[in-house]
Amino acid sequence: MILGVTGTKGKTTICSLLHHALLWCKKDVVSFTTLGTKKNNTDFPIEDPSLTDLSNVLNSTTENKVLEMTSYCLELSFFDFTEADCVIMTGIEEDEHTEIHHSFDRYMDAKRKIFGVRRPGAKALVCLDDDKFDDITRDVPDLLTYGFNKDSDCVVTVDRVSDRGMFLTLDHNGKVKVKTKLVGDHNALNVAACYLALTGLGLEKNQVVKALESFDGVPGRFEKFYVQRSSNRKTVIIDYAHTPRSLEVNLKLVRKIFRDKKLCTVFGCGGNKSSEKRPKMGEVAERLSDEVILTNDNPRRENPLEIISHILSGMTKPHQFELDRKSAIKMALEGDCDIVFLAGKGSEDYYIDSEGYHSNMSDKTLLTDVSLENNFVLKNL
Repeated sequence: MILGVTGTKGKTTICSLLHHALLWCKKDVVSFTTLGTKKNNTDFPIEDPSLTDLSNVLNSTTENKVLEMTSYCLELSFFDFTEADCVIMTGIEEDEHTEIHHSFDRYMDAKRKIFGVRRPGAKALVCLDDDKFDDITRDVPDLLTYGFNKDSDCVVTVDRVSDRGMFLTLDHNGKVKVKTKLVGDHNALNVAACYLALTGLGLEKNQVVKALESFDGVPGRFEKFYVQRSSNRKTVIIDYAHTPRSLEVNLKLVRKIFRDKKLCTVFGCGGNKSSEKRPKMGEVAERLSDEVILTNDNPRRENPLEIISHILSGMTKPHQFELDRKSAIKMALEGDCDIVFLAGKGSEDYYIDSEGYHSNMSDKTLLTDVSLENNFVLKNL
């Protein structure tokens, strides 16, 4: 069977969760995401996933295929001859990928193409909570909804949350309880989408729940570490949040989990793309953080200081900035905040500036280097 996933956020997490669950249920599975390709337990990381890589997955004899269907690939008709057994649309944010699609309407149209790559009668799972739900789903048949909205076909309730995970109730043809290691309302919705997809395709409910509960998470998606510096211990969280909405969702989650702790947010914005989101991200970071340190995030061919200036235009007071990302991380670790949130890069293992492409520069690598060079103790949470 083929499962396709799109949406501004959540694609990679859902694809990774589906892959894990199918494998846990002893199914042969291959997946294609922006992280690369994966065949059962073997990862094949790709710096720049191409049409050839996608074609190899689509033509694979592997029984089950999980496909991250980006707006770019959908617009270029890469999936036009795919007959998916289930597709998932997580939702749509504005101010994203304007450098590719040039308008929000074109971005929406590209995303909506996922509904046309299904076999007849295959379900389309869509989050009812999304602000653009009516626009997304107009004239879409065989629709199944999930969300916190009580009118959803699958109603999601977060019963309890901590830094270790969440207890959820999923109500679809009867209530099931799920204890997931993931955190955050967005991940509660991701779990619900996977549950609906897998059970709807015939997998046994209890097996699906156990599979979902055993998932440890995706590297670079709210990935938590402890850093011990003398008697001072900080929690460091690495996340891919690179839009105003995702940054706000994650910073509110940090505030919810780590109550009464001082929070420092370290982030920048990519160059030569989506410049309109920069002041919005600045506003969000300032409003929800005790301290903000601005830094580089793939400036590409754009002047890094201009990017910083755009971010600051959405903020009401001056903030520290350090263009060297590694130095910015060190600055945050040496500060007096209890929580350091490193946003924007996630598991990306590269850095792009006017001089080109630089590898082995993920936030985890930089965090590890800073810890080793300064005799800090670094541990996964």
